[in-house]
Amino acid sequence: MKAGQKQTGKTDTVLWVLVLILVVFGLGALFSASEYNGRVRFHDSAYYFKKQLFATALGLLVMYLASKVDYRIPVKLAPGAYILSLFLSTAVLLFGQEINGSKRWLNLGPLSFQPSEFSKVAVILFLVWQISRTKSKTTGFWFMCRTMMTLLPVVGLVNRLAGGVLGMLMVLIIVWLVFLVITMLYTTGIGKSMIAMIQENEFLKTIYEYNPVLKLATSMKL
Repeated sequence: MKAGQKQTGKTDTVLWVLVLILVVFGLGALFSASEYNGRVRFHDSAYYFKKQLFATALGLLVMYLASKVDYRIPVKLAPGAYILSLFLSTAVLLFGQEINGSKRWLNLGPLSFQPSEFSKVAVILFLVWQISRTKSKTTGFWFMCRTMMTLLPVVGLVNRLAGGVLGMLMVLIIVWLVFLVITMLYTTGIGKSMIAMIQENEFLKTIYEYNPVLKLATSMKL
């Protein structure tokens, strides 16, 4: 953002819409998968759904509060957070508690936590830090590949590489599908507004332009 330029909040609107869409899909999938187990074990088909709904509401509240903090403050700490996430991810592989055949928890006396949750935040901050210091053009396929390659070490430690890549790919596919729906709504007012918001953000614009789902749908239509 240039000096003196007022923040419009349009990019934040796109981010909120994408997050809420993913939350709705996730809660729906969770309820569908856990309904029977909740009814049998707890006599409440929505038992797991209500627990996740509470956690989701809490997460959205934290997200809102975090959006009010000057982003320059946590971004300055990104390199240190990234290195710490590498250390914690390595520690959980060596000393972590094994549950259902996988090590995801670190025990610190009476407390335990998942380093992967911290790593998610650290990776996002490090990605912002890296892009903000890129002097070359921040668009194009090779820029995306170079950026993702720097994130593979921590992603590989957290999810044993294959799981991390698969998880990122699934999220990317969902985002591409959302962009496809937005493109289909281009003739409507909300569609035009959201397309304009995407075009104003270089990162979202790159993902939108390199959307194989949209290209496949267009070729099938032709």
